[in-house]
Order: sequence, then structure tokens, then C-alpha cells
Amino acid sequence: MQLTHRQLIRKTDKNYKFIDEACFKAKNIYNTALYIIRQLFCHQDAGNHTVKGYYINNIELEKRLRYINKFNAYTLSFNSVQQVFKVLNKNFLSFFALVKLWNEVKHLPDDIRPLKGKPNIPKYLDKKGRFQLNYTTNQFKIKGNYIHFPKKEGI
Repeated sequence: MQLTHRQLIRKTDKNYKFIDEACFKAKNIYNTALYIIRQLFCHQDAGNHTVKGYYINNIELEKRLRYINKFNAYTLSFNSVQQVFKVLNKNFLSFFALVKLWNEVKHLPDDIRPLKGKPNIPKYLDKKGRFQLNYTTNQFKIKGNYIHFPKKEGI
């Protein structure tokens, strides 16, 4: 059984600034990773001569992010970065499933077709926006009514 807990933080909370910055960094990581995936998926990569439609896994994605140096692996904890990659991967798997469905039903008349149009590749998040910050159970401890984060998280 998997338990989840959702915590809403108000602007008056003492940890709001840190959490807001962390959500902003998560959004930047999401957009940078999405950029790399879209470039490989939609265009040919000059360095590797990849074929159009190539999709990379999370390990290769992280290596590319480290290589281009637009991503500092230590801005967020490794587990949080992996959770961002997991959400991005789910978005692309959903996109691929919709494309497969579209190819099966595109010949049907518009009134009985389950999709209104061809699915679009996942879009970038708003430049000033934030992204959800997910923590796994090995990133914190629960003692009584309190959640304790490691010191490197800054909370």
C-alpha cells in the first residue's frame, strides 16, 4: 500500500521561500529535460546522428543534462530530480498511447472519433511558473506529528 500526504504551504510559512525556490528549480529541470527529449524526438542530433523519433531513458537524459552543464545535479536532491523525470516520462508515455490510438481511429468520421485531433507533444511549463515537488519516503523521517528533512534539503 502506498501512502501519500499533500501539504499546502502558505506564503506566511517560514519555509515558503525555500519550497518556492525548489519548485522553481524543479520546473527548470522539467523544461530543460523536455527540451532535450524534444530535440532528439523531433530533429536529428548532430553529435550522435540519431534517427528522428528517438526517445531516451532517464539515465541517458541525466547524463546529457550533466554534460550540457545547464543542470546542476545538486540544486535538488537526486530523488526529487528522478521524480521530475518520472512525471515527464509519464507525459510522454501518454502522448505515445494517444498517437497510437489516433493512428487507429483517424479514418473514422469526426462525430464518432474519440479524439478531436492529432495529439500534440508535451508542452513546456510557464517560464515564471512552478512544478510540483515530490519527495520519496527515503528523503525524510516522520517523528510524531513532524516531518524531518535532511539538512542538505535546507528546510
